[in-house]
Amino acid sequence: MWASLLEATTGVRRIARDVAAPADDRPAPDRIPHGGAKDLTHLASWCSRTSDRNEPPVRVARTVAATCLIPAALVLAACGDPASDADPQASSASAASADPSGTSSDPSGTSSGAPDDGGTAACASANLSVDVTIQDAGLALLALTNASSTACQLDGWVTLAFERADRSTVDVAQEQVEQPGPPLATDLDPGESAFAGIKWATCDPSSTDCAVATTVRVGAPGDSATVVARVIGIDGADLVGELPIADVRVGSIQPSTQGVVAW
Repeated sequence: MWASLLEATTGVRRIARDVAAPADDRPAPDRIPHGGAKDLTHLASWCSRTSDRNEPPVRVARTVAATCLIPAALVLAACGDPASDADPQASSASAASADPSGTSSDPSGTSSGAPDDGGTAACASANLSVDVTIQDAGLALLALTNASSTACQLDGWVTLAFERADRSTVDVAQEQVEQPGPPLATDLDPGESAFAGIKWATCDPSSTDCAVATTVRVGAPGDSATVVARVIGIDGADLVGELPIADVRVGSIQPSTQGVVAW
């Protein structure tokens, strides 16, 4: 009776009639078998289409329905087409569980975290010791030394700020120039230095176009903060007093002093 009811089950009918049969030369089963695993090939051969069998379709469908479901856990593996019968949600869950990372793929194609390329971190202004050594009138060599305990990198141009004795800011026009050439990314171990040249127009302190500074502040590339630079005169002594300055040009950062002030 239950075999006849299974005839109405869509999945069972489809299994019995739509799946290609494995080869087996034994006759069709005419009853519910009680065999073991050795009979699986025989049973599976009748869990497929019956158009080439010399049996009435309904009888075969009923017999196969019962045959294919006993034992269900083993025979359905040989008879069924799990890809077409699978629950779409279950398939999605299976695909997710099969991902060894345990995470779903990112449709954007990017990872969630920033990549570690092993590069050297940029130097912060606070980690630099800066000397501005006057070479000639309107010309100075800027030395930026890594005063921290870890390596860092300088690349680009420094920023300059000038202050009066009362710490107010002096407004001076500035231009970044590729002198002595394009900037070169320079890795600095603790105690090592990079260099840049500075040129400015000398002027009469009494002129309205001339800015008079007593303090020079320098910022690392990409850092809005600045640190006070030590200004050294031509004689090698610390420069104390006023520095008349106008139209400043700032050269690019270089790993050595070669050509840095020869422009």
